[in-house]
Amino acid sequence: MVVQDRFSALQNENVRLYHVFESNGSFINPPEAPSVRIVDKDGVGTLGTVSAVQAGPGVYYVDWFVPIDLPIGRYYDEWTFRFTSSDTGSTKEVTYFEVYPKDSIINFSASVVSQKFSDAMQKAVRDLGNYFIYEVQHLPLYAEQAQRTGDKLRRNFAYKNWNQDPRPTMRINNRIVNDGWYTDYNGNVYFENPLDDSDVVVGTYNFAYFSLNDLAGFINIGISAMNSLPPVSAYVDIQQIPTAWWHGVLLYASIQALRRVLLGLTTQEISIIFGDGDRLSAARDIIKGMYESYWATWQLISSGIKKQLPQIGQIVMPEYTLPGGRARWYRYMYVSGVSG
Repeated sequence: MVVQDRFSALQNENVRLYHVFESNGSFINPPEAPSVRIVDKDGVGTLGTVSAVQAGPGVYYVDWFVPIDLPIGRYYDEWTFRFTSSDTGSTKEVTYFEVYPKDSIINFSASVVSQKFSDAMQKAVRDLGNYFIYEVQHLPLYAEQAQRTGDKLRRNFAYKNWNQDPRPTMRINNRIVNDGWYTDYNGNVYFENPLDDSDVVVGTYNFAYFSLNDLAGFINIGISAMNSLPPVSAYVDIQQIPTAWWHGVLLYASIQALRRVLLGLTTQEISIIFGDGDRLSAARDIIKGMYESYWATWQLISSGIKKQLPQIGQIVMPEYTLPGGRARWYRYMYVSGVSG
């Protein structure tokens, strides 16, 4: 039985739900294992409760069996945890997963993040987001008015992939509310009490342009690019690549990320993030300059990154039959630096 990820959950299959805990750009481990509640489509009913398993630093997951008769649609996983042992109260974070029919054509293997979020991949994702494209992954958005939905307990915002730090701020009718709501960090905010249609909800949050799946995909593209350089190689995992390749893989991954951003600036939804008029032009020029700089650096290092030669050694066969043979053998060993 294939373990599906949150975007391809199937009836009568196990779904693996990952959650990442981070603060100030670094992964953190809660003092105890988070508790996860599987929530019904209405956002209220409980379908099950599962204890999380740690997959690596700051990364936890739960496996939940999707009943064969569970209606298709969107469901939620509510994670309850403490950031530190000194926290007096618990924090709740909600994400969602999609359930499809058991015979759906999307019965493919899980995404790259679900399959292999190893320590090396975690480090690669963190380095890519913090050192190569930090500003793209930490975009502040101030005072966005939430959109009404058909659910009086939920309001929706424009962008997904919210960062956990800093914590989002919500205002209802221009009044800051610190409790009575929680977010799935993917553009939805849920309220404990129903809102009136006349209530105006305004949020301030910080979000990442790319998801973890996106970053892991860029890194795998970087590995493929390194493999294609002569002499051709066949590495498939970030854990397998030589240490000398690390910078090249992240550099090529960042090039693909910046290319996506440049293409996105041609659309209204993305361009509005960076402002309009002169601000948008300045942002486009800066991102294009970064792209060109990274591309020039990639061309420079890619031409010689696979030309590292093996260490030169010396093989000597001792000859004891000739006069002085033993002495010459020891002399060769001394000159070549062989120990043994």
